[in-house]
Amino acid sequence: MRSIGLVYKRTEGSHEIWDKSDNSLLRPVVIVTNKKDVPDFHVRTTLKNLGLTQEDLEDWLNE
Repeated sequence: MRSIGLVYKRTEGSHEIWDKSDNSLLRPVVIVTNKKDVPDFHVRTTLKNLGLTQEDLEDWLNE
C-alpha cells in the first residue's frame, strides 16, 4: 500500500484504514484483514477511489 502513496491511519476491529498522507482521498481505503478472499466489488471500488485501473493493479502485482 505504501508503494502507491498510501499511509496506514488506524485499525478498527479487523479493518485497516489507509489514506493519502494529506487525507485527499474522497473515501479512505479499507482493507479487511480477517478474510482470505477479497470480493471483486471491493477491488473495483478501491481502484476507482485511487484513480487506478485493473491494468495498474495487474502491473503492480507482477512487479
